[in-house]
Amino acid sequence: MLKTFLLAAKTLWRELRRGQWLIIFFALWLAVTAITSLHFYTDRLKKGFYQQSAKILGGDLVVSSPSQIPEVWLQKARELELRTAQVWVYPSMVSAAGHLQLVNVQAVSESYPVLEPAPLQLPRQTAWVEPRLLGLLSIQVNDKVMLGAMRFNVRALLPGDMEMVNTGWVIAPRIMIRLDDVPATRTVLAGSRVDYRLLLAGKQEQIQAFSRWIKPQLKPGQRLMDINSQRFVLQNTMQRAENYLQLVLLFCLLISGVAIALSTRQYLERHYKQVALWRCLGAHENQIILVFVWQLTMLALAAGVTGIAAGYLLQEAIAALFKDFVRFPLPAAGSSPVLMGFVTSLLLLFCYAYPIVSVLPRTSPLYLWRHEITARRRQQHIYMVIAIGFLLLFVYWMMDFSLLALFFLDVLLLSVGFLYVISVLILGLLRRVRRFTEGVVRRGISQMVQHPESVSIQLSAFTLILMSLLVLGMVRNNIIANWQQTLPANTPNYFAFNIAPADIETVQEFFSKRQISIEGIYSMVRGRLIELNGQPIMTAIPENVRHHNALHRELNLSSMLHYPSDNKVIEGKTWSAADRGKALISVEKNLADDLQLKLGDELTFQIGDQRVSARISNFRSLDWGSFHPNFYVIFTPGMLEPFPATYITSFHLQPKQAGMLNQLIRDFPNMTIIDVANALNQLQDLIYKIASAFLYLFAFAVGAAILIFITTLLSSMDERRQTYRLLRILGASQAYIYGSLFVEFFLLAILSVGLAFTFAQIISRLLMRIFFS
Repeated sequence: MLKTFLLAAKTLWRELRRGQWLIIFFALWLAVTAITSLHFYTDRLKKGFYQQSAKILGGDLVVSSPSQIPEVWLQKARELELRTAQVWVYPSMVSAAGHLQLVNVQAVSESYPVLEPAPLQLPRQTAWVEPRLLGLLSIQVNDKVMLGAMRFNVRALLPGDMEMVNTGWVIAPRIMIRLDDVPATRTVLAGSRVDYRLLLAGKQEQIQAFSRWIKPQLKPGQRLMDINSQRFVLQNTMQRAENYLQLVLLFCLLISGVAIALSTRQYLERHYKQVALWRCLGAHENQIILVFVWQLTMLALAAGVTGIAAGYLLQEAIAALFKDFVRFPLPAAGSSPVLMGFVTSLLLLFCYAYPIVSVLPRTSPLYLWRHEITARRRQQHIYMVIAIGFLLLFVYWMMDFSLLALFFLDVLLLSVGFLYVISVLILGLLRRVRRFTEGVVRRGISQMVQHPESVSIQLSAFTLILMSLLVLGMVRNNIIANWQQTLPANTPNYFAFNIAPADIETVQEFFSKRQISIEGIYSMVRGRLIELNGQPIMTAIPENVRHHNALHRELNLSSMLHYPSDNKVIEGKTWSAADRGKALISVEKNLADDLQLKLGDELTFQIGDQRVSARISNFRSLDWGSFHPNFYVIFTPGMLEPFPATYITSFHLQPKQAGMLNQLIRDFPNMTIIDVANALNQLQDLIYKIASAFLYLFAFAVGAAILIFITTLLSSMDERRQTYRLLRILGASQAYIYGSLFVEFFLLAILSVGLAFTFAQIISRLLMRIFFS
C-alpha cells in the first residue's frame, strides 16, 4: 500500500510539473472556490439574520394581544425560566415649544430588552426619542416634552438597531418611556387601542415548549410571532438574487465538470503506453487502479484545501462589498462549508474522471506493439452512469432540493440528449455536402467527418459553454432591468395617511403649489374578515391556511371606480359606473390563492359594530414593491360611504425638498407621514451591490469556460499533429493545412454559436418565467 501511494505521489508530482493535471486542478479549484465562498458567506449571513431578526422582533418569541397579557402566561414563562419583558405600543400626542406631534409610544417594563445581557434601566419620567422627533418639535436632548398629563425629560436618542423593534413599519416618530409611567400620563383609557406584547428569550427548547403551550390558548386578534413568521423587506429581491446565485453555481459545476472530463480524456490518450509498460513489468490491474485512485484523491484534496482557502478569502471580499447593507456584525462561519468544499472536490473529480481513468488499468501489454485497446467499454459506461447519477443527487441535495436544481438537471439531460442527436444529424449532412466541395473546404469537412466522436464532444462542449454563459448573461440583464423598472427615479418615498375627508382638496392644493405629483388619494376603512359564504372564516377555509396574517388583524379596505395604475384585473369582470353601490369586491390574487377563494364567493367584514358583505367580482395582481397605496380588498364606489374613513396617498420628494415635511405636518397635524426613503435607498443600494456580486460570480463561469476552450483544443492536438504531419509528407502546403484547420473550427464555431443561442433563448425565457418573474 505504501509503495503504491509513493508511486502515485511521485507520478502525480511529475505530471503536474509537465502540466498534464493542471487544467483538471484549476477546474476543480474554480468549482470549490465558487461553492465554498458562497456557502461561507450565506452561512454567516443566515446566522447573522437569525440573531438580528430576533433583535428586530424584540425576542426569540413574541406574543401580541389587543388586551393585557394574562398573569398565567407570565407565570408559565417563569416556570420555564424564560426571560420576559412587557411592551405597550400605542399612538398618542406629545407637545413641546408650542408644537404638537403624533407619536408612537413604546412603554417598556424594567426587564426590557430581553435579548441584552442587562436591562435598559430607563429612569422614571425619562424618555428616549427618535432623532426626527427633535426636528419636528424644535427641541434638543435634555429638553422636556409633555405626554398626556406627565412631563418627560428627553435624555437620549433611540439607537438605530432598535429602529424597528416591536412596531413593524414606523408610522410616526417613536418615544420610549417606562411602563410604570403610563398610568400617570392618562394616555391609556378604557377602549384605547393598544398593542400589548410579551417578549420572551431563552433556550430554544424552552421557547418551543412555551410556544406549544400557548398556541391552543390564543384568541382572535392574538398572535404568536418568531423570526420565521416575519415578512422582511426585500424578500422578493433576495429570493431572485439567491436563485441567480444558485444558477451560477450550477453552471460552474457543469462547466468545471466538462473541463475535467475533457482533460481526463486527453490524459487517457497520453498514458496508454505508460500503463502498458507497467503491465509488462508485472503490475497487477488492481495495483494500477489504486495508483490512479490515490492520484485522484490527492488532486481532489489539494484542490479542496486551496479552493476552500480561496473561498474563505473571497467571502471576506463579498462581506466587505455588502457591509453598508448588512448593518450588523456577521458571526463566524461554521464547518459545513469546509465539508461541502471537500465533498464537492472529491465527487466532481471521481464522478467525471474515474469512469474515464478506469479504462487505463485494463490496457493490454500488446498496446506497445499493436496499439490494441482491450478496455471494457460497457463497464466504463456503467461506471459513468452511476457516477453521474451520484453527482446529480449531490447537486440536488446541495441546493436544498430546490425546484431550480431539479429544473437545471432536467434541462441538462435534455440538452445533452438533443446535442448528441443534432451532432449525428450534422455529421451525416456534412458527409453529403462534402461531395460538392473541394480544396481546403473539403479537407476541413473531411477532418470532421473522419473523427465523429471527437467532433461530437467538441460541438457539445462548445455549445454547453456558450449556452451557459449566454443564459447567465441574459438572466442577469433581465433581473437588473426588472429591478430598475420596479424602482424608477420618481418612486414614492413618503406615505401620508390619516388625511381627513375635509382636508383632501387642501392637501391636493398643497402638493400642486409645490409641483409635487401624488399617486392619488384613496379612502381607507379598517375592517376584519369574519365570514366566507355565511360561515365563520376559520371553519370555511382549510386548516393549513388559518394562520394567515390577514385573518388575525384588520385589513385596510377601500372603494373606488378605477383601480390604482399598477393593479391589473387578471380574472373576472371589472366594474363600471353602473355598478356603483352594488355589493361587489375585488380581491388581491395572492390573498385569494392563499385562502382558496373563488369568483362569486361572498365575504363578510366587521367594520366597527357593523357588518358588510359583498361578492367577489374579480381578482387583481398588484406590485407590493411599487411604494404606492395598495389594498387587499377594494369595494365598488358607495359601498363604504356609511363608514368613517380616512385617506392615504404617496409622493416623491427630492432630498432638497425634505424640509417641507415639517410644514406639511404643521398644516395638517392629524396627518401621519411614513418615511420610506431610507428603505428605498437601501433597496436601490442592495440592487447595485447584488449586480456587482453577479459580476464576481459570472467571472467564475467565464474562467471555467476558458478552461474548457483550452482543454477542448488540447484534447485533439496530438491527433491533429499526426494528421497534418502526414499531409505535409504527402506534399500539402502550410497554407492548405491552415486553411483546412480554419474551415473546421469555423464550422464548429458557427454550429456551436447557433445551437447555444437557440438553447439559451429557450432556457432563459423559461427561467425568467418560472424563477425570476
